[in-house]
Amino acid sequence: MQEISSPTSESATDSKENLQRDLAYPILGKLAIENGLLTKEQLQQAIAEMHSHIKTTSEKPCPTLEEILINRGYIQPVSMEKLLASTLRSLDRQFCSMAEKKGLIDNKTCETALSIQAEAYRQGQLLSTVDILIEKNQITPEQRDSILEQMRSASAPPSDEAARASLAEKWKEQDRKKQITKNASKIPPEEMSIARMALQYNFIGTEQLQTAIEQWNADQSSRKPKKLSQILIDLGFVSRKQVSLLHATQLFHETRQMDQLFGRLCLIHNFCSKEEILRALDTQLAKFKRNRTIKLLGNILVEENILTHDQMFSLLREQKRIPDSQTPQPVTEEQPPIPEDAGVSVEISEDGLLALLIPSPQVSPKLTLDDLKKLITSAGVYFGIVPDSRLQTWLQETRLQQKSLEVAKGIPPENPKDAYIRYGFDPAYLKAGKIDADGNIDYFDRGEVPFVKSRTLLGERIPPVEGKSGIKVTGEEALPREPLDVELRAGNGAELSLDGQMVHALIDGQPHATLGGKISVLPEMTIEGNVDLKTGHVSFDGAIRIRGGVQPGFRVRAASADASEINDAEIHVDGDLVVRGGIIGSKIRAGGTVQAKFVVDSEIMAFGNIIVEKEIIHSKIRTSGTLALPKGKLIACEAAARNGLELYEVGTDMASPSTIFIGVDFYAQNEMARLKNKSRELKQILEKTQRQIEHGEKQQIETHEKITINAQKQEKSNLLIQKLSALSPPPEKKKEIISHLIKLKKTVEESESTVTRLFAEQDKILDDILKKQKEAEHTISLIEETRNEYDALQDWSKANRPKPILKVKSSVASGTCIAGTKARITLKESMRNMIFSEVQSIDYEGEPNWTIRMVNA
Repeated sequence: MQEISSPTSESATDSKENLQRDLAYPILGKLAIENGLLTKEQLQQAIAEMHSHIKTTSEKPCPTLEEILINRGYIQPVSMEKLLASTLRSLDRQFCSMAEKKGLIDNKTCETALSIQAEAYRQGQLLSTVDILIEKNQITPEQRDSILEQMRSASAPPSDEAARASLAEKWKEQDRKKQITKNASKIPPEEMSIARMALQYNFIGTEQLQTAIEQWNADQSSRKPKKLSQILIDLGFVSRKQVSLLHATQLFHETRQMDQLFGRLCLIHNFCSKEEILRALDTQLAKFKRNRTIKLLGNILVEENILTHDQMFSLLREQKRIPDSQTPQPVTEEQPPIPEDAGVSVEISEDGLLALLIPSPQVSPKLTLDDLKKLITSAGVYFGIVPDSRLQTWLQETRLQQKSLEVAKGIPPENPKDAYIRYGFDPAYLKAGKIDADGNIDYFDRGEVPFVKSRTLLGERIPPVEGKSGIKVTGEEALPREPLDVELRAGNGAELSLDGQMVHALIDGQPHATLGGKISVLPEMTIEGNVDLKTGHVSFDGAIRIRGGVQPGFRVRAASADASEINDAEIHVDGDLVVRGGIIGSKIRAGGTVQAKFVVDSEIMAFGNIIVEKEIIHSKIRTSGTLALPKGKLIACEAAARNGLELYEVGTDMASPSTIFIGVDFYAQNEMARLKNKSRELKQILEKTQRQIEHGEKQQIETHEKITINAQKQEKSNLLIQKLSALSPPPEKKKEIISHLIKLKKTVEESESTVTRLFAEQDKILDDILKKQKEAEHTISLIEETRNEYDALQDWSKANRPKPILKVKSSVASGTCIAGTKARITLKESMRNMIFSEVQSIDYEGEPNWTIRMVNA
């Protein structure tokens, strides 16, 4: 695949090279169009030129598609280099996936080769993963050629002869199907529908279906005839899993037909637009393809806040899909009667993977093995049933009947592998601290700050891997959960690859990653002295190093910062704040970790840990991480930490008592509220901008109409001038005509002046519209960015459980209030070396009860 890596490489005549270009060009074209580098028309023109060169017999090598695109000026060489890299990356992933399926390599070998490729690209060299695998003797050239042939076969269209042969075979197949349909006239339509789908999906052949139909006809004389699907299973033509899939597909098609009518009713009632319905139908189809889950169109539209619940139910009632007063009721098949005096019942677990036989205090002695098996099947249990011998033993041993019996066990689904971002640096380099030999944490030994060079690979998205289905005891498919996906995004100083799978550094600097997968590279700025009157307020989209301190009344806004001290100032950083001295009388807001020697009369809110060496006095502390005060005192403070607090000493006898919140996340609550408000404000700005655009477009139409009227007036006047000028009037009319010509010329001049003015107005209106459109695009990107931040914070909160715990190594003063999310306690006396935690218990009435538990450390 290497020959596609350079726009200037020679055209290949070898079939293997042509094969690889055939594979690469569809991907290259798709990526170029999706990323706005080309239009479809430009790509078609370039392909047509390439084919014309191929047909022309000449000793001169034919130009490649990438050479044509560059020569025509459609794509710049720099963009082509990135496009080829993304194409090769995508093609190599397909190759590795196929090699992995064939068992030639494992996933680890594949990822290693791709990492080597990424590292080589960072150094300015484009390598093929296939060549890397061959060089490391992971595959042979013959195996490479075999996989490439297979890749081409999968993507190539059939030849004319093959197509004709395929069509003739389809005609014969249709004739066979007509004969089968004739023999199956007595089979219920719903059963025959499943069989036809099995034929359509190539689960069975026509001969197998004919055999099953004959078996069904013969079975009708029996006391309890079997369904056609059961006969197909008994004959070994299909599996229960395949039948479950066919049933789900049939139900999906039926639901799909009704939902298409549901969508038309939405349009009739003006509940939503056609585009919203089509988008929701695409979502429905994608969800079914992904995990065979059927979701009603109405539910999708409600989840997207397009419909209300009342609107959905009104349309479902209009379709007669639900009763007038209720939501849909489940339809269950009639079950065989259970013996009245059996004294046992069958329960199926919630996940459908286990069936238990539950005995009552008195099991009927008349219960037989056949009764027991009938009871199990009547409960809908068909798969994984224990042997008859085990059931017989349970019936014969009275002592065994005192406990429930596991009568069936399904096959659990295999969990998927979630997508994740593999970083080229440690995104959490500011650790909580190193642990010494005695188990103590040195909170101030936190590692080095990473620094990257331009073109460094900062992150790569590793795609999710779907799980595998299991089988429930009912014979139905046990679906795995959907794998979680992540989106890789590039911020300032970073660049996202064309395929959206990698982020590289554009500048030298400090790498930074957010919860939502946005990777940036921060430039650095150094302030040699203080932030004071000489510097003014400081705002910098990068890392600030302040050799001195931040003086009273000044503000600092940065991606991250460090300073010697902060005194009566406001600091807002997206990342980490390191203060070598103290924080006094200041307001701090940090998206990362805060570190200082002491804190007095200040308010600090941080997403990361807050680490203070000596003391915290008369301050309000909020963190989504841990609050650590390993050596000093916490005095007269209000402190809250989601992941708990580790303090040396709390309070004194003379000071006001402190209130400590454990496992409570005020920072995340405030941040999510702030993001909601920001999103709402941005949407209001967007609506206002869109109204201004609409007004401008209306003005443009009105101006265009005025231009047209005046231009027609000017043209009409010019025609009259030409006609009058060509006349030879008698002397008595000459004066009148001259007067009329003067008026016409004046009209022409006035119309021309008006048209010129209107064109200028139209240009100004157009400039305003374009400006407003750019503003709207920017606002939309901000809304999306805000939503991503909110979703990432919400997902993080769900995935990371709070730790409601307080550890105090020395003393905690009486009067200290310790509160969790549901319980609180005020200490009546001083205590030493304690651990406080919020725990849940069950009271004598079975109700949950929350308390603050105290134990000695």
